[in-house]
Amino acid sequence: MVRTDFVYGNHPVTMFGYADNDWIFRTISTYQTFYEIDLLRYMRFALRNRPGCIADVGANIGNHSVFYGVVMKRPVLCFEPNPGVFDILKSNLEINKVRHTAFKLGLGAEPGSFVVDDQHLAADGNVGAARLLASDDGDIEVSSLDHLLPEIEQGLGDQPLAAIKVDIEGMEPAMLRGARLALQQFHPDLFLEISDARAMQQINDILLPLGYRRLYAFAGTPVWHYVHQSKLGNLRRLELYLYKTLASLISRAAGIARSLFQRT
Repeated sequence: MVRTDFVYGNHPVTMFGYADNDWIFRTISTYQTFYEIDLLRYMRFALRNRPGCIADVGANIGNHSVFYGVVMKRPVLCFEPNPGVFDILKSNLEINKVRHTAFKLGLGAEPGSFVVDDQHLAADGNVGAARLLASDDGDIEVSSLDHLLPEIEQGLGDQPLAAIKVDIEGMEPAMLRGARLALQQFHPDLFLEISDARAMQQINDILLPLGYRRLYAFAGTPVWHYVHQSKLGNLRRLELYLYKTLASLISRAAGIARSLFQRT
Protein backbone atom coordinates (compact mmCIF):
# COMPACT_ATOMS: atom_id res chain seq x y z
CA MET A 1 0.00 0.00 0.00
CA VAL A 2 1.29 3.46 -0.94
CA ARG A 3 0.37 6.92 0.31
CA THR A 4 0.13 10.54 -0.84
CA ASP A 5 -0.96 13.70 0.99
CA PHE A 6 -2.34 16.94 -0.44
CA VAL A 7 -4.54 19.88 0.46
CA TYR A 8 -7.79 20.63 -1.38
CA GLY A 9 -9.06 24.10 -0.52
CA ASN A 10 -8.44 24.16 3.21
CA HIS A 11 -8.98 20.41 3.58
CA PRO A 12 -5.91 18.21 4.25
CA VAL A 13 -6.37 14.86 2.52
CA THR A 14 -4.50 11.58 2.83
CA MET A 15 -4.97 8.90 0.18
CA PHE A 16 -3.64 5.36 0.29
CA GLY A 17 -3.35 3.48 -2.98
CA TYR A 18 -3.05 -0.01 -4.37
CA ALA A 19 0.32 0.62 -6.01
CA ASP A 20 2.42 3.49 -7.36
CA ASN A 21 1.59 2.52 -10.94
CA ASP A 22 -2.18 2.25 -10.42
CA TRP A 23 -3.77 4.78 -12.77
CA ILE A 24 -6.06 6.48 -10.24
CA PHE A 25 -3.48 6.70 -7.45
CA ARG A 26 -0.77 7.85 -9.84
CA THR A 27 -3.03 10.66 -11.11
CA ILE A 28 -3.86 11.77 -7.55
CA SER A 29 -0.20 11.69 -6.54
CA THR A 30 1.06 13.48 -9.66
CA TYR A 31 -1.45 16.33 -9.71
CA GLN A 32 -2.01 16.50 -5.95
CA THR A 33 -5.75 16.66 -6.21
CA PHE A 34 -8.72 14.32 -6.50
CA TYR A 35 -9.09 12.09 -9.55
CA GLU A 36 -11.81 13.31 -11.96
CA ILE A 37 -11.89 16.63 -10.14
CA ASP A 38 -14.02 18.32 -12.85
CA LEU A 39 -16.76 15.74 -12.31
CA LEU A 40 -16.55 16.10 -8.54
CA ARG A 41 -16.81 19.88 -8.72
CA TYR A 42 -19.89 19.54 -10.90
CA MET A 43 -21.44 17.10 -8.46
CA ARG A 44 -20.80 19.48 -5.58
CA PHE A 45 -22.58 22.26 -7.48
CA ALA A 46 -25.41 20.08 -8.74
CA LEU A 47 -26.18 18.64 -5.30
CA ARG A 48 -25.71 21.77 -3.20
CA ASN A 49 -29.46 22.05 -2.56
CA ARG A 50 -30.09 18.31 -2.24
CA PRO A 51 -29.26 17.24 1.33
CA GLY A 52 -28.63 13.63 2.16
CA CYS A 53 -26.33 10.68 1.68
CA ILE A 54 -24.37 9.80 -1.47
CA ALA A 55 -23.90 6.19 -2.58
CA ASP A 56 -20.60 5.38 -4.28
CA VAL A 57 -21.10 2.17 -6.28
CA GLY A 58 -17.71 0.94 -7.42
CA ALA A 59 -15.90 3.00 -4.80
CA ASN A 60 -12.43 1.62 -5.64
CA ILE A 61 -9.86 3.17 -3.25
CA GLY A 62 -12.34 5.86 -2.19
CA ASN A 63 -11.29 8.91 -4.21
CA HIS A 64 -14.89 10.03 -4.81
CA SER A 65 -16.12 8.93 -1.40
CA VAL A 66 -13.46 10.96 0.38
CA PHE A 67 -14.43 14.03 -1.66
CA TYR A 68 -18.10 13.54 -0.75
CA GLY A 69 -17.25 13.18 2.93
CA VAL A 70 -14.45 15.72 3.36
CA VAL A 71 -15.36 18.47 0.89
CA MET A 72 -19.14 18.05 0.59
CA LYS A 73 -19.60 16.99 4.24
CA ARG A 74 -21.92 14.12 3.29
CA PRO A 75 -22.35 10.65 4.77
CA VAL A 76 -21.41 8.02 2.20
CA LEU A 77 -22.55 4.50 1.34
CA CYS A 78 -19.67 2.66 -0.33
CA PHE A 79 -19.88 -0.52 -2.40
CA GLU A 80 -16.63 -2.19 -3.45
CA PRO A 81 -16.43 -5.95 -4.16
CA ASN A 82 -12.72 -6.30 -4.90
CA PRO A 83 -11.11 -7.71 -1.73
CA GLY A 84 -7.70 -6.43 -2.82
CA VAL A 85 -9.04 -2.87 -2.78
CA PHE A 86 -11.65 -2.90 -0.02
CA ASP A 87 -9.16 -2.61 2.87
CA ILE A 88 -7.55 0.40 1.16
CA LEU A 89 -10.98 1.99 0.75
CA LYS A 90 -11.67 1.50 4.47
CA SER A 91 -8.30 3.01 5.39
CA ASN A 92 -8.98 6.10 3.28
CA LEU A 93 -12.45 6.56 4.74
CA GLU A 94 -11.19 6.22 8.29
CA ILE A 95 -8.04 8.36 8.09
CA ASN A 96 -10.07 11.18 6.49
CA LYS A 97 -12.87 10.79 9.08
CA VAL A 98 -15.62 10.23 6.51
CA ARG A 99 -19.02 9.24 7.90
CA HIS A 100 -19.64 6.03 6.03
CA THR A 101 -21.07 2.57 5.74
CA ALA A 102 -18.95 0.32 3.53
CA PHE A 103 -20.19 -2.89 1.90
CA LYS A 104 -17.65 -5.44 0.57
CA LEU A 105 -19.88 -6.48 -2.29
CA GLY A 106 -20.96 -5.47 -5.76
CA LEU A 107 -24.39 -4.36 -6.95
CA GLY A 108 -26.26 -5.98 -9.80
CA ALA A 109 -29.74 -7.01 -10.87
CA GLU A 110 -29.99 -9.76 -8.26
CA PRO A 111 -27.89 -11.56 -5.65
CA GLY A 112 -25.21 -13.88 -6.97
CA SER A 113 -21.56 -14.89 -6.79
CA PHE A 114 -18.76 -13.65 -9.03
CA VAL A 115 -15.01 -13.69 -9.43
CA VAL A 116 -12.73 -10.72 -10.14
CA ASP A 117 -11.32 -10.69 -13.68
CA ASP A 118 -8.19 -8.55 -13.32
CA GLN A 119 -5.65 -10.47 -15.44
CA HIS A 120 -5.78 -7.80 -18.16
CA LEU A 121 -4.67 -5.03 -15.78
CA ALA A 122 -0.93 -5.64 -15.91
CA ALA A 123 -0.41 -3.37 -18.93
CA ASP A 124 -2.24 -0.25 -17.78
CA GLY A 125 -2.08 -0.74 -14.01
CA ASN A 126 -5.67 0.43 -13.50
CA VAL A 127 -7.12 -1.71 -10.74
CA GLY A 128 -10.39 0.20 -11.14
CA ALA A 129 -10.86 -1.46 -14.53
CA ALA A 130 -11.31 -4.91 -12.98
CA ARG A 131 -14.54 -6.60 -14.04
CA LEU A 132 -16.73 -9.18 -12.34
CA LEU A 133 -17.54 -12.51 -13.97
CA ALA A 134 -20.46 -14.66 -12.83
CA SER A 135 -19.35 -17.91 -11.23
CA ASP A 136 -21.29 -20.51 -9.23
CA ASP A 137 -18.37 -20.90 -6.82
CA GLY A 138 -17.15 -17.30 -6.92
CA ASP A 139 -15.81 -15.61 -3.79
CA ILE A 140 -17.28 -12.17 -4.59
CA GLU A 141 -20.77 -11.41 -3.33
CA VAL A 142 -23.13 -9.36 -5.49
CA SER A 143 -26.49 -8.13 -4.26
CA SER A 144 -29.08 -5.67 -5.52
CA LEU A 145 -29.71 -2.23 -4.07
CA ASP A 146 -33.38 -3.08 -3.58
CA HIS A 147 -32.47 -6.28 -1.69
CA LEU A 148 -30.32 -4.17 0.67
CA LEU A 149 -32.86 -1.37 0.96
CA PRO A 150 -34.14 -2.24 4.47
CA GLU A 151 -30.57 -2.30 5.81
CA ILE A 152 -29.69 0.88 3.95
CA GLU A 153 -32.77 2.73 5.21
CA GLN A 154 -31.90 1.76 8.77
CA GLY A 155 -28.40 3.16 8.29
CA LEU A 156 -29.67 6.35 6.67
CA GLY A 157 -31.92 7.23 9.59
CA ASP A 158 -33.63 10.47 8.62
CA GLN A 159 -31.16 11.10 5.76
CA PRO A 160 -32.54 10.83 2.21
CA LEU A 161 -30.50 9.16 -0.53
CA ALA A 162 -29.54 12.24 -2.52
CA ALA A 163 -27.35 10.74 -5.24
CA ILE A 164 -25.77 7.57 -6.58
CA LYS A 165 -22.51 7.48 -8.52
CA VAL A 166 -21.97 4.26 -10.47
CA ASP A 167 -18.70 3.14 -12.09
CA ILE A 168 -18.70 -0.66 -12.31
CA GLU A 169 -17.18 -1.47 -15.69
CA GLY A 170 -20.24 -2.35 -17.74
CA MET A 171 -22.54 -3.60 -14.97
CA GLU A 172 -24.36 -0.25 -14.72
CA PRO A 173 -27.55 -1.44 -16.49
CA ALA A 174 -27.77 -4.54 -14.28
CA MET A 175 -27.26 -2.42 -11.16
CA LEU A 176 -30.09 -0.08 -12.20
CA ARG A 177 -32.44 -3.00 -12.89
CA GLY A 178 -31.87 -4.07 -9.30
CA ALA A 179 -32.51 -0.56 -7.93
CA ARG A 180 -35.97 0.33 -9.26
CA LEU A 181 -37.61 0.49 -5.80
CA ALA A 182 -34.84 2.73 -4.44
CA LEU A 183 -35.05 5.00 -7.47
CA GLN A 184 -38.83 5.32 -7.16
CA GLN A 185 -38.63 5.96 -3.41
CA PHE A 186 -35.80 8.52 -3.26
CA HIS A 187 -35.49 9.88 -6.83
CA PRO A 188 -31.72 10.31 -6.32
CA ASP A 189 -29.58 12.14 -8.86
CA LEU A 190 -27.57 9.57 -10.83
CA PHE A 191 -24.00 9.88 -12.10
CA LEU A 192 -23.35 6.92 -14.39
CA GLU A 193 -20.22 5.97 -16.31
CA ILE A 194 -21.41 5.01 -19.80
CA SER A 195 -18.74 3.90 -22.24
CA ASP A 196 -20.67 3.03 -25.40
CA ALA A 197 -23.93 3.50 -27.31
CA ARG A 198 -25.28 0.06 -26.40
CA ALA A 199 -24.95 0.71 -22.67
CA MET A 200 -26.50 4.16 -23.15
CA GLN A 201 -29.55 2.63 -24.84
CA GLN A 202 -29.94 0.01 -22.11
CA ILE A 203 -29.74 2.66 -19.40
CA ASN A 204 -32.16 4.99 -21.16
CA ASP A 205 -34.63 2.11 -21.54
CA ILE A 206 -34.54 1.65 -17.76
CA LEU A 207 -34.47 5.25 -16.56
CA LEU A 208 -36.60 7.26 -18.99
CA PRO A 209 -39.81 5.32 -18.16
CA LEU A 210 -39.10 6.01 -14.48
CA GLY A 211 -39.15 9.75 -15.11
CA TYR A 212 -35.41 10.43 -15.39
CA ARG A 213 -33.83 12.85 -17.84
CA ARG A 214 -30.24 12.77 -19.09
CA LEU A 215 -28.30 16.02 -18.77
CA TYR A 216 -24.53 16.42 -19.03
CA ALA A 217 -21.33 14.37 -18.97
CA PHE A 218 -17.97 14.95 -17.33
CA ALA A 219 -14.69 12.98 -17.02
CA GLY A 220 -12.59 11.12 -19.60
CA THR A 221 -14.84 8.09 -19.83
CA PRO A 222 -18.15 9.99 -19.76
CA VAL A 223 -20.04 10.04 -16.48
CA TRP A 224 -23.58 11.15 -17.30
CA HIS A 225 -25.87 13.05 -14.93
CA TYR A 226 -29.48 11.84 -14.84
CA VAL A 227 -32.09 13.77 -12.84
CA HIS A 228 -35.64 12.75 -11.99
CA GLN A 229 -38.16 15.18 -13.46
CA SER A 230 -39.56 15.87 -9.97
CA LYS A 231 -36.13 17.26 -8.99
CA LEU A 232 -35.57 19.29 -12.16
CA GLY A 233 -37.38 22.60 -11.98
CA ASN A 234 -36.74 25.34 -14.51
CA LEU A 235 -34.31 27.20 -12.23
CA ARG A 236 -32.20 24.12 -11.54
CA ARG A 237 -32.19 23.19 -15.22
CA LEU A 238 -30.91 26.67 -16.09
CA GLU A 239 -28.25 26.63 -13.35
CA LEU A 240 -26.88 23.29 -14.52
CA TYR A 241 -26.89 24.40 -18.15
CA LEU A 242 -24.96 27.57 -17.28
CA TYR A 243 -22.45 25.60 -15.20
CA LYS A 244 -21.83 23.14 -18.03
CA THR A 245 -21.52 25.95 -20.59
CA LEU A 246 -19.04 27.88 -18.44
CA ALA A 247 -17.03 24.74 -17.69
CA SER A 248 -16.81 23.96 -21.43
CA LEU A 249 -15.62 27.50 -22.20
CA ILE A 250 -12.96 27.36 -19.49
CA SER A 251 -11.75 23.96 -20.69
CA ARG A 252 -11.57 25.18 -24.28
CA ALA A 253 -9.65 28.32 -23.25
CA ALA A 254 -7.22 26.21 -21.21
CA GLY A 255 -6.64 23.96 -24.20
CA ILE A 256 -5.90 26.93 -26.46
CA ALA A 257 -3.51 28.35 -23.85
CA ARG A 258 -1.63 25.04 -23.61
CA SER A 259 -1.38 24.85 -27.39
CA LEU A 260 0.02 28.38 -27.64
CA PHE A 261 2.46 27.71 -24.82
CA GLN A 262 3.77 24.56 -26.53
CA ARG A 263 4.42 26.49 -29.74
CA THR A 264 6.61 29.08 -28.02
